[in-house]
Amino acid sequence: MSAPDWFLVAWWLLVSAISVLVFIRGRRSNALHAQRAALSYLNKGRFGRYPASQGSQNPTLIEMAVVALILLLLAGWVVLLICWDWTRLSVLNGQMFAILLGALVAWVGLSAKAFAKTHIGGQPRKMPGLVRAGFALVGLAIVMGFGIIAIRDIVLPRRVVEGHVDRAYKSGGYGLDSEYVVVIDGKRFRSTFETFEHIRPAQRVRAEVGAGSGMIFAAEERRAAGSGRD
Repeated sequence: MSAPDWFLVAWWLLVSAISVLVFIRGRRSNALHAQRAALSYLNKGRFGRYPASQGSQNPTLIEMAVVALILLLLAGWVVLLICWDWTRLSVLNGQMFAILLGALVAWVGLSAKAFAKTHIGGQPRKMPGLVRAGFALVGLAIVMGFGIIAIRDIVLPRRVVEGHVDRAYKSGGYGLDSEYVVVIDGKRFRSTFETFEHIRPAQRVRAEVGAGSGMIFAAEERRAAGSGRD
C-alpha cells in the first residue's frame, strides 16, 4: 500500500480507539451517576441533598485522551478530504463518508426525537413534517446514490479503455474542487492521483475505469503495433 493508504488505515484505527474510550467513559459515567443518585437518596434526610457534581470537576485521563484524539481525528479528516482522490482506497473512503453523511441527514428526518423542537423567535416549535420529510428524502438519495456507485466500483468488473492520451492535466485548485483529468481519444476521464502521475500526453495506454465512479484506477502504457514487443 502507498503512504496515503496507510494514513487512511491509521485514521480508522484512531476512530476505533476513540469509540472504545468513549464507550468506557460512558459506562463509567453511568455507574457514577447511579451511585450518586443512591447516595443522594440515602443521605437526603440527614445531610441534605448529595451534590451530583461532586468528584466530577477535574477531567480524568480518559477524558483528556478522548479530547486530544478527537482533535487529531479532525485534523486527519481534513487531510483525507483534501486527498480524497489520491488512491483507489481513498476514493472508496470518500464514498463511505458521503454514505455516512446521507445516513445522518436521513436519521434527522426519520427520528422523532432529533430536532423535535426548534427555537424560532424565542419560542420552541416542532419541526414541520415537510422539513423532516425533506431531510429524510435527501439523506436517502445520498445514501442510495453513493452506495450504488461504491457497490458498482467494488463488485462489477472495470471497463477497459485503450487509446491515445490527448491530454493529462489537473483542474481546479486544491482539495475537493480539484480533479486529475485524462483525455483518451477525445473522451474525458477522471483519474486517481497515483495513476495520473504515470500517464503522459501522446502515450497509448490501456486504462481500467471503475464501473460506478467512472474514474481511472489503473493504467499501463501500450506500444503501437510494429514498434516492439509489449
